[in-house]
Amino acid sequence: MRVDLGLRTERQGADRGIHKTWATTSIRGASTDSPAAEWWDSFHDEELTRLIRRGVANNLDLRLAAARVDEARAARGIAKSAFYPSVGVTTSAERLRERIAAFNPGANAPIFHPVELNNFQVGFDSAWEIDVFGRIRNEVKAASANVRSAEEDRRDVLVVLLCEVARSYADLRGFQLRLEIAEKNIRTQEDTVQPYTNQSGGWVSDSARCLARSCRTRDHERCGPVAAKRYCGFDSPH
Repeated sequence: MRVDLGLRTERQGADRGIHKTWATTSIRGASTDSPAAEWWDSFHDEELTRLIRRGVANNLDLRLAAARVDEARAARGIAKSAFYPSVGVTTSAERLRERIAAFNPGANAPIFHPVELNNFQVGFDSAWEIDVFGRIRNEVKAASANVRSAEEDRRDVLVVLLCEVARSYADLRGFQLRLEIAEKNIRTQEDTVQPYTNQSGGWVSDSARCLARSCRTRDHERCGPVAAKRYCGFDSPH
């Protein structure tokens, strides 16, 4: 106990010695405001917006998470219904046909007459449990916690989905830009190799021709993997 009190007193003294405005209140290039709900609109890219809306509408994991939210809310409603009285009504109807014995004064044996009967029944019952010990309240709290958990799970799935779509789209645009740069480099190298190829002798050496051809071959090799990663279903970034 003495050690704890000593550390606490020392910590309080240290806190009083620190100035309250020692930390910077703003960071250059970053915003302290809460992010916008539809942050992808800030890019002003119709293709990205269309892909995100398409992903949100058709993703099966997101639909499953939304169904679990509805299920949790329904369970909470059932738990809340225990606060109120319950009323039950039952009805039944039946038709009976029986043979009733009747006395026959002219004969020693009884005679039987068929009789048809209609039987109708109506029942009514009610019950109301007073939550004295808090059982119902605790069940409602647990159901509400399950609803919040399901909503956070759905939000988590939505955030992951939006991030994956945006990251894949950014990678695609980067590959398209790299491919465009590689194609421009190839055209430049071809324009450079052409004069060397036309010169059969004189001031152009064989090493210069080999260097120009190797540069052109290198750009072709770089262009291949980038073009393979490009998805043909999108337009060029320009």
